[in-house]
Amino acid sequence: MRLTRVSLSLGLSIAAAALFACRKNPIVQPANPPPQAVARADYAKYPDVPATVKLDASGSTDDGAIASYRWFSATAAPDGEDGRLVPEGESLDWPDDQPTVSVQLPEGIWTFGLWVTDVLGVTGAPAYVTVTVGDPPQPEAGAGGAGPAGGAGGS
Repeated sequence: MRLTRVSLSLGLSIAAAALFACRKNPIVQPANPPPQAVARADYAKYPDVPATVKLDASGSTDDGAIASYRWFSATAAPDGEDGRLVPEGESLDWPDDQPTVSVQLPEGIWTFGLWVTDVLGVTGAPAYVTVTVGDPPQPEAGAGGAGPAGGAGGS
């Protein structure tokens, strides 16, 4: 009988050791924070019409690496419709999955947005940049603007 008790005791000890060895790590790993988009233009105002505007997302950051950049036009269309995903005058294959892109713009006030996505598939909040080309009429104070608030220099 003693042999049975020893065998039982030894078996329970091994089972307990295996149970404790297989526990989850009690240290909680932090969640993957979203990347931070930074949208900039080389200037806030371009006096010449048309203007070649360089949009720059190279200041965007992530704790890992950024996998994609998605530029979009956030300027309302003249007929009041929502912004276009491709800037006016650009082809549908506009190279928007790059940190820097150049667009040719006519006179007006233009707002562009930027989404960045990290290598784990997390997309951060968009950042916006607004540029003025030529000398367009300025919107009245208090009037609804064309697109989100933002200025050259990013968010």
